[in-house]
Amino acid sequence: MINTVVIVGRIAEAPEIKETAMGNKVCSLLLEVERNFPNSEGVYLSDYIPVTLWKGMADEASSHSKEGSLIGVKGRLQTYEAKSKSGNDFRALNVVAESITYLS
Repeated sequence: MINTVVIVGRIAEAPEIKETAMGNKVCSLLLEVERNFPNSEGVYLSDYIPVTLWKGMADEASSHSKEGSLIGVKGRLQTYEAKSKSGNDFRALNVVAESITYLS
């Protein structure tokens, strides 16, 4: 089976780095990816995609990128259990980065 995704976009929020209980560094960022087509009003909307980076990539992203940076991410899709604000369970989708390219 194949689970590979490649996306290019701008970092929508400053990367946030944390450390797990096991001592691994993890960085979460939100990537804004503009759609290739306008809506019915002629406006190009964007999708906001959560991306997770681990260990060395987490360190690198937190020190080399900032809000507005253009990056390319190659990774895999991963789902996880989450709860909405109203308390309903749902499956959320996230990209786990395997490589990152700094384009700006």
